[in-house]
Amino acid sequence: MLRVVRAFSVLPVLLLGACASGLPGSTQEVDQQKVASIDRAALGRGVKVYWVSMPTKRVAPAPAAAATPG
Repeated sequence: MLRVVRAFSVLPVLLLGACASGLPGSTQEVDQQKVASIDRAALGRGVKVYWVSMPTKRVAPAPAAAATPG
């Protein structure tokens, strides 16, 4: 019985870890366009935004510079 409980307690951790890893070969950066848009809208309404978690977007990594033969 204890073995079953342990299996069911480890399974969600493994599944959530796989979801959080993102796509291979991609990176995340702050979505400056979205931040600026929300800040402008808030300013127009007289509201101050305090970011707890900045919105991010996935971007492809920059290609590596080609090595020149020396």
